[in-house]
Amino acid sequence: MQNSESRMACLSKLLLTPEKEIIGCHNLENRQTMKINAYAGTGKTTTLIAYAAKRMDESFLYIAYNKAIQTYAEKAFPPNVKCQTIHSLAYVKIGRQFEGHLGNLRVKSIVDIVNERPLIGEKGRTINSLYIRARFVYNALNNFIASADPQITDEHIDNSSSSSSSESTNQLVLTHQEKMNLAADARCIWAIMKNVRDTRVLMTHDGYLKLYQLSKPQIQLYDCLFVDEAQDLTPAVTDIINNQRVSKILVGDKHQQIYAFRGAVNAMAKIESTVTYYLTKSFRFGYDIAFISNLILQKLCNEKKYLVGNNKSINNFILLGCLDGRSASIDKVTNEQKAYLFRTNYNLFNCAVQLIIDKGLKHVGFVGGKQAMGFDKILDVFFLWLDPEERRKNPQLQSFSSFKTLEKFSQEVADGELLGKIKLVQFHGHSLIDKIKHLQEKSCSDINQAKIVLSTAHKAKGLEFPIVILADDFLPRSSDLPLEQISLDEHRENLNILYVAATRATKELILNMDLFYLLYKMCREPIYDLSFLSNMEQCASCAIESDSMTRAMNTEILFKMKPIQLSCNTTTAGEYSPLPVCLKHLPESFVSIAQLYQNL
Repeated sequence: MQNSESRMACLSKLLLTPEKEIIGCHNLENRQTMKINAYAGTGKTTTLIAYAAKRMDESFLYIAYNKAIQTYAEKAFPPNVKCQTIHSLAYVKIGRQFEGHLGNLRVKSIVDIVNERPLIGEKGRTINSLYIRARFVYNALNNFIASADPQITDEHIDNSSSSSSSESTNQLVLTHQEKMNLAADARCIWAIMKNVRDTRVLMTHDGYLKLYQLSKPQIQLYDCLFVDEAQDLTPAVTDIINNQRVSKILVGDKHQQIYAFRGAVNAMAKIESTVTYYLTKSFRFGYDIAFISNLILQKLCNEKKYLVGNNKSINNFILLGCLDGRSASIDKVTNEQKAYLFRTNYNLFNCAVQLIIDKGLKHVGFVGGKQAMGFDKILDVFFLWLDPEERRKNPQLQSFSSFKTLEKFSQEVADGELLGKIKLVQFHGHSLIDKIKHLQEKSCSDINQAKIVLSTAHKAKGLEFPIVILADDFLPRSSDLPLEQISLDEHRENLNILYVAATRATKELILNMDLFYLLYKMCREPIYDLSFLSNMEQCASCAIESDSMTRAMNTEILFKMKPIQLSCNTTTAGEYSPLPVCLKHLPESFVSIAQLYQNL
């Protein structure tokens, strides 16, 4: 009786679409696997809550992607669902023995160890430079820890010093023997990490997770596992999940895979399933933002299915404009919270300087708080940039004789994060320390009180904002390379990051120039104010054809077209229609839009 009451109470709060109802009615037999491809904002958590609530006599383990999601899930799920991260499972079995000896893997710690080992290559080879050698070992350890492999081999060594095809000049290419020697270095460091009595190199959280995977664990006491964000699991975690002898439900969206640079893979494609379902109806945003999301999915990501917006926010609209980290448009007055989303911390920092310092705006905050900006690490690079007599040495940087040495190292090992910090120091110079102090003092500590939020798309994953403004740094390329000529395969993760950023908006999305260009090329004429009007209005052309204004109100999607006023104060040319029109009566220029919406 109590279970029945809990089930009814939980289900009564949920709004279930037919897609969710079908999933909720599917009973999994022992060790069967269900995959749910859930597009942005489609209510994957709601689906899992409903699934568990209909089966109060069964027990479930929800494996959350991170601690924040776990905390939220614990409040949302019914009592027959236990919520944990995969790291918390590993900590209980393995990680606890390293308590007091956990930390980050540091290149400097690796340098101290390999400095006492034989040279990697022949004399004069760049690979013998301590920091370059240590970076290869660092990457090899991370590659191994993320993998499902039982031991470190030369397969975990990067083939060259740069993963970017555009950085072929002076690229360090390793010989087979050098890779073998580097693998030996990595095995030495891994042995030290595993030794709780040797603290020269600390065990990492991903490190004890790797040890957990190697122990071939069996998660007991549950009838079914819920695996969230399954598009971004490392092979090590995928191996743990795949080996469990219980039913599993994997939920993810391959287009939101944004952590491949950390070794993550799409487990949805790696694990075989008994049945596959799709969630395509978004509750986060309306038809207009769904339309832009489908532009990305259909034109850039080769997706065949369509993301459908909700019809509750029927007056949503899209603003088109140009924005980068230096010249963000903030002129529109609104009480709604705005979020500026970026791919890089470099552009985010410059935008923060513009808004908080140059424009003197208050109530500007950072997702993750001020500590997430890494101001201390930027200052570390800044102090190395100073003349020696001005410099305050940092343990992580003291082995570099000069700023140029650090810059050369970061270029040779293709450390994008470090290169971004170096670029900030070079751009702002001596004013940087005062700017960081100002940003720390004047930025808003409570993101809920912030009127303007600044974030990278990675940090914004899982969040939503009424208004989202997209920066122009999502698809980096040479200035003379048009959008249609970029390699979609090379930019796959960047395109996913762009899709994640665009789908954080609930009411209004201000496009960057790449998406504006995509819309322009698709429609041949730019559109402003794609208004999805209420059923109190009617298509003007339909009204004329019917020769009667008393005709029943049209419930189809209606559009209004206007020329676009860009932030650079220029107006685009285009057909102008101040009256609402339906799909049938859209001008010929907009036939592509009509075709896309007919699919929705």
